[in-house]
Order: sequence, then structure tokens, then C-alpha cells
Amino acid sequence: MKNWNFLRQLVLCLVLLSSVSVNAATISVPTDYTTIQGAIDASQNGDVILVSPGTYVETINFLGKSIHVQSLDGPLTTVITNSDAIDLVEFSN
Repeated sequence: MKNWNFLRQLVLCLVLLSSVSVNAATISVPTDYTTIQGAIDASQNGDVILVSPGTYVETINFLGKSIHVQSLDGPLTTVITNSDAIDLVEFSN
């Protein structure tokens, strides 16, 4: 009976994981949104935000969302800066 319960739980997890990935979107900065924060604001859990090379003068707050923000060409070509802010990135829950 333990194996049957484990199998049911495994199937349920796979169904839940597949439903999350089906709804995920890819958002491009600056093509879809001019700022990273604008893309974060528009994103949903599971989305991927791809940021083109450049310098982005802003602070960003993930707003408790489970998203992935990634540079297209790595950290040497994509920079977030803001001379007025102590914290450039905030993760809130």
C-alpha cells in the first residue's frame, strides 16, 4: 500500500509541475518592456525574464514572485545600477 500512495503522490507532483511550466512565459527586456521592473510587474510565477545587454538604471523588486531574471549575455554585459539606492534588488515575500 505504501508504494501505491507514493505513486499517487509522484503522479500528482508531475501533473502540478507540468501545469506550471505550460503557463510560463518568456518576457524580453527591452523588447517587451523597457525596464526590468516593468517586466517583473507584468510577470507571473514561473515566467522567465531575459534581459538584453546594457546598463539599466533602476532598482528592482521581485514582489515575492517565483520568477527567473537572466541576462542574455552574462553579468559583464548586463548591469543594474542606481546611484541613489542602497539596495538594487529586493526579494519580498
